[in-house]
Amino acid sequence: MKQQRPGERALVSGTGVPGEPGGSEITVAGHAPTATDGGEAAHVAGNDHAGLGRVTDAVWQPVTPSKSPLPLAPPKRPLAFGLAGNFERMEHPTLFGLADALLKSPANVVYQLNHSRASLVRFVLLVVGSLMLTGVVVASFSGGYQYLAVPLKLAFGFVFGAALCLPSLYIFSCLSGTQHTLRNVTAALLMGMGVQGLLLIGFAPIAWIFSQSTSSPSFMGFLYLLMLLVSAGFGLALTGRVLAATGDRARVLWIWNMMFVVVMLQLTTNLRPIVGEFDGIKLPEKTFFLSHWGNSLAEE
Repeated sequence: MKQQRPGERALVSGTGVPGEPGGSEITVAGHAPTATDGGEAAHVAGNDHAGLGRVTDAVWQPVTPSKSPLPLAPPKRPLAFGLAGNFERMEHPTLFGLADALLKSPANVVYQLNHSRASLVRFVLLVVGSLMLTGVVVASFSGGYQYLAVPLKLAFGFVFGAALCLPSLYIFSCLSGTQHTLRNVTAALLMGMGVQGLLLIGFAPIAWIFSQSTSSPSFMGFLYLLMLLVSAGFGLALTGRVLAATGDRARVLWIWNMMFVVVMLQLTTNLRPIVGEFDGIKLPEKTFFLSHWGNSLAEE
């Protein structure tokens, strides 16, 4: 039998210590006994507990039976720049499902818009529908033909303005060192407009109360402007977080944000009147939006 060296461990076959399942483990302290120094070699096999008494300076330790490792839980991606969700496919990418996920887990919406054309089309309809519904509330101040004109002006005017600003957003993103595709940037911009449209719908009941209780176009214009700026702030912030979560943060995105807001304000001026009586189907004369606001306040 092979002798154990100092500090070496030997595995005992059989049950080892009575009442303990599996084998046992021996840690031999000092040197192993040999026939020359008067010791006896220990031979432990099966259930031969008599051999246990002939092992000198031995420490017995039960061997814990090995357990199969538990399956690993699926990794959860941490929040990237405040973008909730796990960048996985949605179970129900319906129109209302996309709207709900946009508010609760926008990372899932990012995946859907970049991997499903049907979801991309639904999301465009969501943006257009929310802006048209907001236009109906804005038109309730004047009534008449404005119920038809204002929703169309807001919906298609904002979509047209976003399309004008999309190339510059893509260029700003590329100059920041990111590897975004045009579809990635388009999805980020659409998500920002989606949040803006949903916020405008949320503000709509408040705007409707004031539209039915006041006759001042200047006050209603200021209220609608405030709603537009607040919703645009949240929308543009989401666009920036989406671009940062799918690439690198655009360092000069704030410049593009200012350009986007100015373009939208100018478009609403070119499509006037939005607040006030219907003035026929014609393009008004050219004017800067700040000059138009000043003239409107002076006339009232």
